[in-house]
Amino acid sequence: MRRAIAILCLSFAGVATAHAAVSESGAMPSFRDIELRYTGEDVLQVGRDAVARAIPIGTSAATAQAVLDRAGARCKPTRRDPQIIRCVHDDVTTVDEAVDDIHWKTMLHVVDDKVASLSVDREVDRHGTQD
Repeated sequence: MRRAIAILCLSFAGVATAHAAVSESGAMPSFRDIELRYTGEDVLQVGRDAVARAIPIGTSAATAQAVLDRAGARCKPTRRDPQIIRCVHDDVTTVDEAVDDIHWKTMLHVVDDKVASLSVDREVDRHGTQD
């Protein structure tokens, strides 16, 4: 039991160190980091700001997809319009004995292989609340 606790403590220390390095370097934090560090309505705005800083308008589509991939999203062009790339990050957390399914969706609108505009949305489906 003590060994498991020690390993868990080391794991959290590694996550904290990795997050500090990401924040200091100016790279986009992962969507999971954003979820862990912020709460309430701030989460969506922090995510939007992070994506906008990491992917300025005019960024190549390949670079934008790589940034979002490192942040934990999976990207692919939409079937109806290949000029729109949909990037999704799904996660699960527990809050106050409830389970939250968290869905981040970033839409990249591409013109001439460069990001012309983007949008970031976040949905939370809560399960198990006792009202």
